[in-house]
Amino acid sequence: MFFHMVMSSVTPAASNTAVESLAAVSEIPEDIPERLAYGDINGQLISVGRYYRKPAFQVLNNLYGSVWCVVARNLMDELGDESTIKDVWEGKSVIVSGVLHYGPGGKLRWLDAHSLRGVARPVISLDSVLDPDFTAGMDPVDYLDKLHEGELG
Repeated sequence: MFFHMVMSSVTPAASNTAVESLAAVSEIPEDIPERLAYGDINGQLISVGRYYRKPAFQVLNNLYGSVWCVVARNLMDELGDESTIKDVWEGKSVIVSGVLHYGPGGKLRWLDAHSLRGVARPVISLDSVLDPDFTAGMDPVDYLDKLHEGELG
């Protein structure tokens, strides 16, 4: 019932305004200059290789997508055998610190990695979060309708 009420109040003018607003927010201004910053990115290891003939690995980050992280010689020596190809295959979560290289428009192009550390992600089983009595035996659609209409308390 709630969904129907919301949908019936959307007009073509309101939807055009919403689309224009979303487009304005999603556009990246091109006048942002190239820059360097020191910081961190986090994400999952997705590949190991070379970036412009330099040893590197790629991290998949929620904000920037896949980012090449160039590995300095001291970091290669420090990591040694600590990181393996298994870390990539398992999509190990990591935090990489170093110099971030941004291109025009504010897009992160690559990172000169100074340090790499793993992030422990707890394994959560589906059984530990499922609650068969969550809707008190009601059909999920009926439960949501009553919730939206304020009939649950």
